[in-house]
Amino acid sequence: MKRLETPAWIINYVEGSRITPKKLLEAQNFSRERGYPVMDNVLLPRTKGFVSCVNEFRGSHIKYVYDLTIAYRQTTNLKGINQAPSMVRAHVHSLWPEYEFHVNVRRYAIADLPEDENELGDWLRARWAEKDSILTTLKKCWIGGLDEKILWKETSW
Repeated sequence: MKRLETPAWIINYVEGSRITPKKLLEAQNFSRERGYPVMDNVLLPRTKGFVSCVNEFRGSHIKYVYDLTIAYRQTTNLKGINQAPSMVRAHVHSLWPEYEFHVNVRRYAIADLPEDENELGDWLRARWAEKDSILTTLKKCWIGGLDEKILWKETSW
């Protein structure tokens, strides 16, 4: 890929698993033990694969890391924040109007990311803490019926 400068999209799910109440509790306990941010909406990211990818692409034609946070809710179940539709449902039937989505996208230049592996891991965990904050804000909007525009003005990442 690097030698041929092939355009590429590499998707890295750094949480490593789907979130469940048990996995979230385990991640929170692990975070407390290690002094990492304790999050309510996402699992602690696993950093080794991400660090390897970023370091492999330094100085190549791959210049950016894109960070996407995708939140969804089932409008017929207003407490159902991030209750995902089944894979069959997502590919066979329209999700509209039953689901609403919010997508937050950020772009980071690889050249600006920390080069030290530990610092890059800390950087990734900080991004996940931001994701957790985004999802908490969305829950306040979606469950509480608050004006999303007002909350976003009050919150900065």
